Amino acid sequence: MPLLHQYWVRQRLQAELPEVLLMLSSLLSAGIAIEQALRYTSDACSHRASKAYLKALRDGVRDGQSLSSVTTEVVPTWLMVMLRTAELTGELSKILTDWSTQTIEQKRWIADIRRKAAYPLLLLVGTFVTMMVIGNVVIPQFEHMYLEMGQPIPSGMRTVMGVWHLVPELMGAVLVISTLWAVAGHIPGVVSSRVWKSCKRHLPGHQLIVLHRTHRFCFTLALLTDAGLPLLDALTAMGNVHRERWLSQVSREIAEQVSTGARLSRCFDGEWDPLLALQIQRAEISGDLSDALLKTEVLTRAEFIRRIERIRTWLEPSLSVAVGLLIGVTMYSLYVPMYTLISDIS
Repeated sequence: MPLLHQYWVRQRLQAELPEVLLMLSSLLSAGIAIEQALRYTSDACSHRASKAYLKALRDGVRDGQSLSSVTTEVVPTWLMVMLRTAELTGELSKILTDWSTQTIEQKRWIADIRRKAAYPLLLLVGTFVTMMVIGNVVIPQFEHMYLEMGQPIPSGMRTVMGVWHLVPELMGAVLVISTLWAVAGHIPGVVSSRVWKSCKRHLPGHQLIVLHRTHRFCFTLALLTDAGLPLLDALTAMGNVHRERWLSQVSREIAEQVSTGARLSRCFDGEWDPLLALQIQRAEISGDLSDALLKTEVLTRAEFIRRIERIRTWLEPSLSVAVGLLIGVTMYSLYVPMYTLISDIS
């Protein structure tokens, strides 16, 4: 299967399977045999990619294959992990239900965040387009007009022109710095250095990234442990998923400490939101790690949404004012001297 087609099928399955597998899990919970449940779900499904996957699952079950070994090249990574977990625990219906409901909920709130962020992003794009039009169209025309008329360029206009000539250089510098930062983040020696950690800790938005990673980690680990998988096996499974490098790396590090018999609070000691440490302390007393992780996932998700909403409340008016000032100051600096010149000539 061509790589591009594999990617398309995987994306379609990622979008379609939560609802489809929720139907399948309800049939399995009702006592229907898996082959019949797969056939019914496939007939009721209107999505082509999901229908083909369900048919492949049905054929695999008929041939005695495990569910996790069917069309592995297109199955979403975390669904593959959950299917392997179901094969170990025997809780296929529960695992499919938990994965589907949690994934649907996650998609819902992520879509809500994207919808709220759409207008600020549109303002950012509008600001960038306005800057490009003024710098590449408006200012050169005015400069050419003054030169043709043999008049000196007003000081205000020269200031605006100087600022706009710096814009491409500033944008290029930001791009170079961002590229170097991204490359440095993949060098093990740099990432582990104290200087790197200190710089990263003081970057704007770092706490938001930590909060999101805490949520993502707890969301995944809670699904696996709640499905009945032992903690060490769950961490090992997460460590073998290489699509999210930071998640696989931290899972392997925690798994190493768990294997040595260290306390949970020490195993989970890292760059997490403080909520995780509080819940882990509670889990050491109650013994219910899965419940602690689920509560952390819910709390960090709510806090992440709250912070995004808070950023949006000041970002939208700030960008609107910035665009207005940008256009107003530039137009004043360009047109007022031109009107004065025309008045003097007339």
